[in-house]
Amino acid sequence: MLAFLAVSAVLAPTVIDRPNIIVLFADDAGYADFGFTGHPTIRTPNLDRMAAEGTVFTQFYSGAPVCTPSRYALLTGREPRRSGIDEAAVLFPKSRKGIHVDEITEQVAELCQSATHFLPDDVVLGLERAKDSEQSELGKQVLIEILENVDIAKKEMLPLCQDTGTTVVFIELGQDVHIVGGSLTEAINKGVSKGYTEGYLRASIVAHPFSSRINTKDNTPAVMHIEVTPGDRLKLKVLPKGGGCENMSRFAVLLPAAGKEPISEMVLRTIEESGGNPCPPLVVGVGVGGSAEYAMYLAKKAVIRSVDNPSDDPETAEFERELLEQVNALGVGPQAVGGVNTALAVNIETYPTHITALPVAVNLQCHSARLKEAEL
Repeated sequence: MLAFLAVSAVLAPTVIDRPNIIVLFADDAGYADFGFTGHPTIRTPNLDRMAAEGTVFTQFYSGAPVCTPSRYALLTGREPRRSGIDEAAVLFPKSRKGIHVDEITEQVAELCQSATHFLPDDVVLGLERAKDSEQSELGKQVLIEILENVDIAKKEMLPLCQDTGTTVVFIELGQDVHIVGGSLTEAINKGVSKGYTEGYLRASIVAHPFSSRINTKDNTPAVMHIEVTPGDRLKLKVLPKGGGCENMSRFAVLLPAAGKEPISEMVLRTIEESGGNPCPPLVVGVGVGGSAEYAMYLAKKAVIRSVDNPSDDPETAEFERELLEQVNALGVGPQAVGGVNTALAVNIETYPTHITALPVAVNLQCHSARLKEAEL
């Protein structure tokens, strides 16, 4: 096996301010198996040109002597055996190897810390647009200060809000993924514990909720939603959900033939009654259909959709636009000081439901709509 690395500028059509690094990792290729190293019959003109016009490094260490662990080391920077991949192991399509729980734990810990410090770009842009369009002077000043807080959190690595929330984890588990070394849920809870304790994030979760309410001291356990999907990837989305907005959640089963009007009334009433408690401007999540618990899940899922990403269904997307106009016409405004920007978005998720029911859930997300995701 030969690893060949060329730092080359010849492939770039324009001058760039950083090197163009290409890594060629080949099995069963010796040092002399290329034209630029002197092989008499093997011709490699493109590699020869890269070697001639770039910089060649030919002596370094591989993470392992065979293909699978060596590539794992190159792609992840981890020692293969730490992730349960033996240095002599070769994985084939049906190999019973997979993602080690330690890797999941580390990833979740990182997501917990980054989610509480860095606001997603779509939310920042939404806040910028709200600031520019806000007609209330006090409301505009609130938005200016919210955006200043976003910058301070990013520059000084401070939490965006002192309430670092209930850790809600959305898990898309590919049906071909094999978790090795332990339990997926245990790995996620260990990651939450590590992220919150090492990141000095506020622990807000209490056990025995109707009696002693003893703090678990590391923000565990997380609330997990697992969806099995096609493929061989594990996708994780970490949502630190603050108490002020979560406590404004609402659920009702409406008359089955009632249509959109009572849904609109329920959403508007929820926001009007909530006032400043959920810290507007909001991302409003609405779940319609399914069963009682599934409607609440849909509403929570709706709040993590981008504020710039309307529903794929044209009818639902139109309803989202109508509701957003109605919500902003309430005049609650940023932090309930009045204004035309009560919400950045209204996102609706739907699911088929029973002929006798129209379950509707509303879940509000504050202006600090924190979310980070990763794929393994």
